[in-house]
Amino acid sequence: MIHCLGLSPALDVTYTVPALAPGGIHRPGMVIKLAGGKSLNVARALASLGQPVHAIAPLGGSIGSMIIEQLAASPIRLTAVNTDTQTRFCVTVADTTAASLTEFYEHDDDLGAGTWMELDAAIKAVDDGWLVLSGSVPRGIPLPDLAGALRGAADRGVRVAVDVHGEALAVLVALARPHLVKINRSEAAELLGLEASRAADVPLAGLVTSVHQLGAEIVVITDGVHGSLARDQDGSLWRARSAAPPDIYSVGSGDSFLAGLVEALAADRPLRDAMYAAAACAAANAEAPGAATFTLGALTRARAAVTVEPDMLSGWDLRT
Repeated sequence: MIHCLGLSPALDVTYTVPALAPGGIHRPGMVIKLAGGKSLNVARALASLGQPVHAIAPLGGSIGSMIIEQLAASPIRLTAVNTDTQTRFCVTVADTTAASLTEFYEHDDDLGAGTWMELDAAIKAVDDGWLVLSGSVPRGIPLPDLAGALRGAADRGVRVAVDVHGEALAVLVALARPHLVKINRSEAAELLGLEASRAADVPLAGLVTSVHQLGAEIVVITDGVHGSLARDQDGSLWRARSAAPPDIYSVGSGDSFLAGLVEALAADRPLRDAMYAAAACAAANAEAPGAATFTLGALTRARAAVTVEPDMLSGWDLRT
């Protein structure tokens, strides 16, 4: 079983319009409402891959109730932790003529100590498979306690994966010692204390190796249209690329990538194969609106465009 832990869920709404005009009135051609936030996107992608999946999320208010109702009709098993905090509402507007996205993401609010205690209990109940934490960590979640809960899961034999950013990433890598860290280039640079102006010039292999030295067994860093790079505990590097032209609907591609990666690793497939599956899921997601709603047909087309090749470590050194 793969367990998806999300601390900042949302109801994600996507509107498609022929052209986005600031100040104008728009009548969307398509409206898609999905249980979202990164973790629930990962869970939905895993379900699309036929993987049994369990989601853990704090949900509150009318929006939280909508998400609970939607997931009840899906293959995803949900542990909903009640919170007095209204669940977020996020909007993406897709301009189909300009092939661009405009996004509005509400901030995640303080969940409170009581909600954290219930989440902690839900984490402690996980005793098998994988536990995947993704998305932002809101105020009210004590980071050392979260790290301790994840470390406890790892001590029970659960493989822990994290896809977070900022202070939470630094604390969890240092204290939780996750099996898998999946982040993007800018998140890796921030973790390593690199200035933004310098980060773009750093070879991806250098970033992956430097993050790997912080303790995770497997590190994967994504780099947009330039593909992604993974390093395992043996030092092997695998670079995944897709030759498919970039599509407009990128929201959820990173989450679909993570789902494909973990699904393959959970089946004890080699890291090379897991990177292939991850890149294909990410590309398939971008074909149509709605995060992590890709079809098996889209996945088949995406697979044909993906390549995974061994990579070499550059001479870059974080200290230079």
